[in-house]
Amino acid sequence: MSLQTNRISDLDNKGADLEATDLFYISVPDISSPTGYVTKGLTGQQIFNAVSGGAGLGKNFAQTQWNKLIPAPVSIPDGSTLNIFTEFDNVTDKVANGTTSYNEYDISNSILLTFTGIGGEGYVTVNGVDYNTAFNTSEDNTAFLWWKDYDLSPQPNVTAYYNGDNTVTLVGDPVILSAVTYTQTDVDLNVAISSLKTSILIPYLSQPYENQRLVHTMRVGFRISAGSSQSLQMELRRSTDDTIVNTATKLTRDVDATDQTYNVLTYTSNGTDPFVTGGFYIAIKNDSGVTIDLESELDFLIITQYQENVVFP
Repeated sequence: MSLQTNRISDLDNKGADLEATDLFYISVPDISSPTGYVTKGLTGQQIFNAVSGGAGLGKNFAQTQWNKLIPAPVSIPDGSTLNIFTEFDNVTDKVANGTTSYNEYDISNSILLTFTGIGGEGYVTVNGVDYNTAFNTSEDNTAFLWWKDYDLSPQPNVTAYYNGDNTVTLVGDPVILSAVTYTQTDVDLNVAISSLKTSILIPYLSQPYENQRLVHTMRVGFRISAGSSQSLQMELRRSTDDTIVNTATKLTRDVDATDQTYNVLTYTSNGTDPFVTGGFYIAIKNDSGVTIDLESELDFLIITQYQENVVFP
């Protein structure tokens, strides 16, 4: 079999602009190679990223906003906590003018599967279908192989995301997710299933900004029904374990000022960050001794800034 080769000057012109998925091969200096060079691949996206700062290409931020008029007061009884994301409809309450056409976030329902053990097997049941899993090499590889198997024949309303840290996140229909179970058939492989959470997950792995640090500025707005002076608190929580990011923000109900607006600053550091693997939510915790009502309107805006300019396909 003969190998056909062409000079570069003989190749057909692409006839279109460079795209993120275009692939090049280049020679890179390498002292361990007999020739002093090795051949490596380079994508159009990497070229975009390399030149974005100086050439002014790419985006340095994205944003998503939700706003909802509340037809009836939302009560938070004493001793309880409200996840305000449960009050939004991800589609109908999303604000078009407050949302960029790229890197748009979603409020979704999710659970986290954590694979542990040094051997054994079992199966995870999703919507009545059993997806087998068996320990293979490591906990993380076992999670990865289960994700690949699920991705071959997924349930129509549940999407799986491999997180790279022996965990898989399932996102989708809350009824289906609430019924997901694990059955162990041979010790000691275990799959722990978190409780159902309504949260925002930050897309990260395989994104154009992967390996960058992301800075998030959040604006939270609502109205507390007027009443006697009472204190409660707002918390930014990690969905994986409900822990508070930094510290809580004190809220005050009083007799006349009802509007409340707060800014929260936080970040996503890498692909195993809790905001990626499980997401986050905004909680209002009421330990005031009385029932507190939210009224009129709820608003949430998140603006994400990138460490470097990003070119989106």
